Amino acid sequence: MLTAAAVLAVLNCALPAVAAFPVAAAVAVRGGWLAVREGRRPPLGLELAPGRAEVDGARVAAVAVEWRGPLAFLRWRDAAGRVHRRTWWPDVLRPRDRRRLRLAAGNESASPVVASVAP
Repeated sequence: MLTAAAVLAVLNCALPAVAAFPVAAAVAVRGGWLAVREGRRPPLGLELAPGRAEVDGARVAAVAVEWRGPLAFLRWRDAAGRVHRRTWWPDVLRPRDRRRLRLAAGNESASPVVASVAP
């Protein structure tokens, strides 16, 4: 979906047609390649519990789950010290699993940090 929007954006911009069509083709090829690569990625096995985290059955350190709007961001460090990241829409999870992920992510306030009304 994003690839199609990017191709349309390139074709509707102020670039001359001589430059817009090759750029749009490159965007389509790159977007298709990324879609195939992500589609082939195996599902991630994630187990979060207080004081313990496992990714694909291996214990990991420095796990962080952050929420930015509707997106969930997962970051962890494996045994070799490499940092891994995943981003996803949590609506692909069952409601029960989504709630467990929010609870495991840590303390979040129910209200925003900034007051929503004037003092």
